Amino acid sequence: MRKYEVASLLPDLSVRRTHHVAPATPLFTATASAFAHGALISTVSGPVPVEDLLPGDYVDVQNGDPAAVVWIGSTMLVPNMPEVDGALSQLVRIMPDTFGLSRPMRNLLLGPGARVLQPQNGGTGAALMGIRDRIDGMNVIEVTPPSPVRLYHIATRRHAIIEADGIAVETYHPGRNTSDGMGFNTRSLFLSMFPHITEFEAFGPLVYPRIESAGDQDAA
Repeated sequence: MRKYEVASLLPDLSVRRTHHVAPATPLFTATASAFAHGALISTVSGPVPVEDLLPGDYVDVQNGDPAAVVWIGSTMLVPNMPEVDGALSQLVRIMPDTFGLSRPMRNLLLGPGARVLQPQNGGTGAALMGIRDRIDGMNVIEVTPPSPVRLYHIATRRHAIIEADGIAVETYHPGRNTSDGMGFNTRSLFLSMFPHITEFEAFGPLVYPRIESAGDQDAA
């Protein structure tokens, strides 16, 4: 089991903070493992460290108007602590300019739950790829932090692409068909982590397809 912290923007614009204990499985760890402490998120007020974002803050969205953050999930990565799936044992470091000038602008640490936008079909399309699938051992590498690090994920009202240190990264979405075959208890526990919604359909559609990889919960 794993501890998760959640901050949600409720319909009356108040913020609810809750603490949850849920399984350390890919379904749950993905809710809080995209951005490491210190990642700079592009907002209408300029770059803001992910740990300083609050529900109700507006982030810049690719190909759209700024969107309000409605949910923030976080958990702690503790080095060398065994996980059910081993997914939270390491971070992924992206070196400056790996994906183009100022992409990222500096060393960027992402968690294993991050998906980045990648051109497809010769640049005529795009899809979301898990950052672990971009590891090349040179410019995108796995690193084990020397001490515990808090990881985060954020959600807007609809799935969107935002920027972290110049890198296009998706906001949280559980994926298509995630609830298929899910037991009542697991479904209830999962939805309890999202006080601003009552059903999976409220997450809406994916803004881009995902490239399936080992451990993904759903197909693209």
